[in-house]
Amino acid sequence: MLSDDASTGRQPTASLVALWADAVAVQHAAAAIAARPGADDDLQFTAAAGHCGEAADEIQRCHPNIAQLAEVPAVAAQVEHLATVEATDLLLAAIATAVHDFDVENPGLLPTDLLAAGSAAIWLGLAHHAISGRLP
Repeated sequence: MLSDDASTGRQPTASLVALWADAVAVQHAAAAIAARPGADDDLQFTAAAGHCGEAADEIQRCHPNIAQLAEVPAVAAQVEHLATVEATDLLLAAIATAVHDFDVENPGLLPTDLLAAGSAAIWLGLAHHAISGRLP
Protein backbone atom coordinates (compact mmCIF):
# COMPACT_ATOMS: atom_id res chain seq x y z
CA MET A 1 0.00 0.00 0.00
CA LEU A 2 1.33 3.44 -0.91
CA SER A 3 1.43 6.19 1.67
CA ASP A 4 -0.50 9.41 1.12
CA ASP A 5 2.77 11.20 0.39
CA ALA A 6 3.76 8.74 -2.30
CA SER A 7 0.35 8.53 -3.94
CA THR A 8 -0.66 12.20 -3.86
CA GLY A 9 2.54 14.14 -3.41
CA ARG A 10 0.89 16.21 -0.69
CA GLN A 11 2.43 17.32 2.57
CA PRO A 12 0.90 16.65 5.99
CA THR A 13 -0.96 19.47 7.74
CA ALA A 14 0.89 21.57 10.30
CA SER A 15 -1.15 20.05 13.12
CA LEU A 16 -0.21 16.51 12.05
CA VAL A 17 3.46 17.52 11.86
CA ALA A 18 3.16 19.05 15.33
CA LEU A 19 1.53 15.90 16.73
CA TRP A 20 4.35 13.77 15.30
CA ALA A 21 7.00 16.14 16.69
CA ASP A 22 5.33 16.19 20.12
CA ALA A 23 5.18 12.38 20.19
CA VAL A 24 8.90 12.20 19.44
CA ALA A 25 9.66 14.88 22.02
CA VAL A 26 7.78 13.12 24.81
CA GLN A 27 9.37 9.83 23.76
CA HIS A 28 12.81 11.36 24.28
CA ALA A 29 11.75 12.89 27.60
CA ALA A 30 10.30 9.62 28.90
CA ALA A 31 13.49 7.82 27.91
CA ALA A 32 15.58 10.48 29.66
CA ILE A 33 13.60 10.01 32.87
CA ALA A 34 13.80 6.22 32.50
CA ALA A 35 17.59 6.45 32.42
CA ARG A 36 17.72 8.04 35.88
CA PRO A 37 18.91 5.71 38.63
CA GLY A 38 15.91 4.32 40.52
CA ALA A 39 13.34 6.28 38.52
CA ASP A 40 12.13 3.41 36.37
CA ASP A 41 12.19 0.35 38.59
CA ASP A 42 8.77 -0.76 37.34
CA LEU A 43 9.53 0.30 33.73
CA GLN A 44 6.71 2.85 33.58
CA PHE A 45 8.86 5.41 31.75
CA THR A 46 10.34 2.79 29.43
CA ALA A 47 6.83 1.65 28.53
CA ALA A 48 5.75 5.27 28.04
CA ALA A 49 8.71 5.94 25.74
CA GLY A 50 7.78 2.90 23.67
CA HIS A 51 4.15 4.01 23.44
CA CYS A 52 5.21 7.50 22.33
CA GLY A 53 7.41 5.94 19.66
CA GLU A 54 4.44 3.96 18.41
CA ALA A 55 2.40 7.20 18.30
CA ALA A 56 5.00 8.82 16.08
CA ASP A 57 5.23 5.69 13.92
CA GLU A 58 1.48 5.74 13.27
CA ILE A 59 1.80 9.16 11.66
CA GLN A 60 5.09 8.43 9.91
CA ARG A 61 3.53 5.45 8.14
CA CYS A 62 1.24 7.89 6.29
CA HIS A 63 3.93 10.54 5.83
CA PRO A 64 7.40 8.99 5.65
CA ASN A 65 9.04 12.40 5.13
CA ILE A 66 7.48 14.01 8.20
CA ALA A 67 10.77 14.14 10.11
CA GLN A 68 12.11 16.50 7.47
CA LEU A 69 9.21 18.88 8.09
CA ALA A 70 9.17 18.89 11.88
CA GLU A 71 11.08 20.63 14.60
CA VAL A 72 11.01 18.41 17.66
CA PRO A 73 10.46 20.36 20.90
CA ALA A 74 13.20 19.97 23.48
CA VAL A 75 11.08 18.42 26.22
CA ALA A 76 13.94 16.09 27.22
CA ALA A 77 16.16 19.11 27.84
CA GLN A 78 13.41 20.68 29.95
CA VAL A 79 13.10 17.62 32.21
CA GLU A 80 16.86 17.08 32.44
CA HIS A 81 17.42 19.41 35.39
CA LEU A 82 14.12 18.80 37.18
CA ALA A 83 13.57 16.41 40.04
CA THR A 84 11.83 13.22 38.91
CA VAL A 85 8.44 14.28 40.33
CA GLU A 86 8.53 17.63 38.52
CA ALA A 87 9.89 16.01 35.36
CA THR A 88 7.04 13.52 35.47
CA ASP A 89 4.48 16.30 35.85
CA LEU A 90 5.96 18.14 32.87
CA LEU A 91 5.97 14.95 30.80
CA LEU A 92 2.32 14.21 31.61
CA ALA A 93 1.35 17.78 30.76
CA ALA A 94 3.25 17.61 27.46
CA ILE A 95 1.44 14.41 26.49
CA ALA A 96 -1.97 15.88 27.32
CA THR A 97 -1.17 19.10 25.48
CA ALA A 98 -0.06 17.24 22.35
CA VAL A 99 -3.41 15.47 22.11
CA HIS A 100 -5.42 18.54 23.07
CA ASP A 101 -3.76 20.84 20.54
CA PHE A 102 -4.38 18.61 17.51
CA ASP A 103 -6.95 20.23 15.20
CA VAL A 104 -9.36 17.45 14.22
CA GLU A 105 -11.49 19.91 12.22
CA ASN A 106 -8.71 20.90 9.83
CA PRO A 107 -10.20 20.54 6.33
CA GLY A 108 -6.79 19.58 4.95
CA LEU A 109 -6.79 16.27 6.82
CA LEU A 110 -7.50 13.18 4.78
CA PRO A 111 -9.30 10.24 6.40
CA THR A 112 -5.98 8.41 6.66
CA ASP A 113 -4.54 11.41 8.53
CA LEU A 114 -7.40 11.28 11.02
CA LEU A 115 -6.93 7.55 11.48
CA ALA A 116 -3.21 8.01 12.05
CA ALA A 117 -3.82 10.87 14.49
CA GLY A 118 -6.45 8.82 16.32
CA SER A 119 -4.10 5.88 16.63
CA ALA A 120 -1.33 8.21 17.79
CA ALA A 121 -3.67 9.66 20.41
CA ILE A 122 -4.40 6.16 21.71
CA TRP A 123 -0.68 5.41 22.02
CA LEU A 124 -0.10 8.75 23.75
CA GLY A 125 -2.97 7.93 26.09
CA LEU A 126 -1.33 4.61 26.90
CA ALA A 127 1.93 6.45 27.60
CA HIS A 128 0.13 8.85 29.92
CA HIS A 129 -1.52 5.93 31.70
CA ALA A 130 1.75 4.02 32.02
CA ILE A 131 3.08 6.93 34.05
CA SER A 132 0.04 8.35 35.81
CA GLY A 133 -1.54 4.98 36.54
CA ARG A 134 1.29 4.19 38.93
CA LEU A 135 1.63 7.52 40.73
CA PRO A 136 1.02 7.52 44.49
